[in-house]
Amino acid sequence: MKENTLPIPLLKKCAALINHTHKIQGFRGLASKITVKENMIALAFFPDMLVFMKNVSFLFKIRVFCWLLGIAIFILSWVFSWWLLFGLVVIFVIDRILVTYERQNLMGLSTHLLALEMLTSDFAGWGDAYPDETQQAFRILGEDAASHTSKWLDFYLPRREELSVSILRDFGPQKD
Repeated sequence: MKENTLPIPLLKKCAALINHTHKIQGFRGLASKITVKENMIALAFFPDMLVFMKNVSFLFKIRVFCWLLGIAIFILSWVFSWWLLFGLVVIFVIDRILVTYERQNLMGLSTHLLALEMLTSDFAGWGDAYPDETQQAFRILGEDAASHTSKWLDFYLPRREELSVSILRDFGPQKD
């Protein structure tokens, strides 16, 4: 096992669940859920997640610049010409593209956080199937991770106790 890696099948299933959830619920509050100190520390253990965190920060800063530029264009259109307002369309399109990239990065971050919780709570048998990765997840989240509330599982699978055994078996690791 490589240091600081999670099982690819688990990450793929978590990504699919997260993608489906956000298509239904939207992305409201996801950034604030991720940027909690404990989550940021856990994500910092994964070098590829550092890139995602930097991207989210950078994209948000560019969006703020776009908003300020939009305000400046609006003010200048009053002073010079109403034609400058067409620049707001360009700013809006750029902002929407940046939002899409920002959301993709946020979903990547939440995929890792959900996978860590699934390993530590042995959700659908993932912890038993990958004992080395589970021990690593406990080291990352802290040895008392199992006693903590599972906020990512609660967020993405709020009624998981109602799931049937067949659904859990399908979501769990595939037996060879």
